[in-house]
Amino acid sequence: MPSRTVMHALGCAAAMAVLSSAPAFAQKSKDNLRAVTLEPISTLDDTFNALPLLRQVNEAIYEQLANFDWQNKKWLPSMAKSWKMVDDRTIEYELRDDIVFHNGMKFTADDVVDKFKVLLDPAIKFRFKESRYGFMESAEKVGPYTVRIRTKGPTATILARTATIDQVPGKLFAEQKESFGRNPISAGPYRAVQVDSAKGVVLERFDGFKADGPARPKGKIKRIEIASMPDTQTQLARMMVNEQDFMFNVNVDQAQEMVKNPQFKLFVTDVPSFSYLQFDVANRSGIGVLRDQKVRAAMSMAINRQKIKENLLPKEAQNIPLPDGLCQKVLVACRYSAKLPEYDPVKAKALLKEAGYENGFDVTLTGWGAVKDTMTAVAGDLRAIGIRAKENYVTYVTYTKMRQEGQFQGLIAYYDNAGSQPDAENTVNFFYLPSERDYFQDNELHKMATNAMTIIDVDKRSMAYQKIFDTAVERNYVMPLLPVPSIVVYHKDLVLESGHKSPEGFWYNYMHWAK
Repeated sequence: MPSRTVMHALGCAAAMAVLSSAPAFAQKSKDNLRAVTLEPISTLDDTFNALPLLRQVNEAIYEQLANFDWQNKKWLPSMAKSWKMVDDRTIEYELRDDIVFHNGMKFTADDVVDKFKVLLDPAIKFRFKESRYGFMESAEKVGPYTVRIRTKGPTATILARTATIDQVPGKLFAEQKESFGRNPISAGPYRAVQVDSAKGVVLERFDGFKADGPARPKGKIKRIEIASMPDTQTQLARMMVNEQDFMFNVNVDQAQEMVKNPQFKLFVTDVPSFSYLQFDVANRSGIGVLRDQKVRAAMSMAINRQKIKENLLPKEAQNIPLPDGLCQKVLVACRYSAKLPEYDPVKAKALLKEAGYENGFDVTLTGWGAVKDTMTAVAGDLRAIGIRAKENYVTYVTYTKMRQEGQFQGLIAYYDNAGSQPDAENTVNFFYLPSERDYFQDNELHKMATNAMTIIDVDKRSMAYQKIFDTAVERNYVMPLLPVPSIVVYHKDLVLESGHKSPEGFWYNYMHWAK
């Protein structure tokens, strides 16, 4: 959820005065879009530089074998025209023979196989290698446009996990590896013409895009210029003087104030994202007290989620329900039945007393991204029952370092199902498989999650996930907090299309200027 930063340089009233007198807005006549990222971008590649902040740009550039249609809840062809299961370990893709990459090279089975060789080479190291690709055994060229991908064992989501791998000129990728993202090439609706940490990123519409369809529309805006702009106050100023066409992750106060000006509109939509409080059950940080389930239950009961939602989300998002489980029912195979702890500060204090902490204890809550205000509100609720909660808001780089080093006591973060992937498997694997993220170290859950990955039947897999999610709730490992809707303020002539579940509320190929 966007942070509620205080407007230092300009008060809201003064800001709106400037807005009202601003020159003609936007770049509609030039068919140009001015956007931002929160940090400088020097490379665009989801293999060697997998960062959430790159997701929107990568999505515009890279194309995949298939895309998920959220409207009809099914996979649709893209660079592959069809696929079939050979057995429970093997999927065969029949590729399109008319796809051309941004650089003019023709797409064939060799490109798929050459990239897989890099992904599966034990000598080549990169983050998330094991969690993303460790289940795969091989990729084999069967014909000029036919590829078979084989896994190490039965894999329930073999289609979702193989179809969504970005396709690139394979030989070029194998030669360049880490440097490939400096001049990324794929077959998506936009091609990168500039990737520079100082000058920004420039995308141009790729008129050779062939995968246009319900799940993957072609690019409509001709040119997209993306500057690095981490400070929301600077972004606001740019909006006011016609140097930026939209803002995402906007805090509620700013958004509501900005749309008082008729030049701007507000876009709020529900996406598969939620914030959560995760406890250091395994005592990786050495805090100790969070080993006690009564303490974890007390902390969960102390949080007035409904009140926080009313205070922090805009009125347009108040109809979005609080999360009542650890996955969202819109996802394939999501199922749960255990009830989350209800807000009850009196019972929370009683549980602390039973656990021997009548006088409270010290705990540090660490957060990053769109949770700053949520963290502050949760810390306040914990203090109300005697827990001395401190807030530690960090950058993503610091967050990943602390996570790896086991420094989290209480973590407040948000999860978007791996960038709105359509299957609940992503949520299960994110929280309950062994990794640097694992602050539970529950061998029973590890085994359950590993076994669930092999269950091909969706209904049976849903039942397995239900047991996992319910067990985690009963043991008070994680407390879901709020829905994290996307909040975008944009120029009135810009159209943000629906039909997707982007956590940020937009994809570049789902935007166009009104006629």
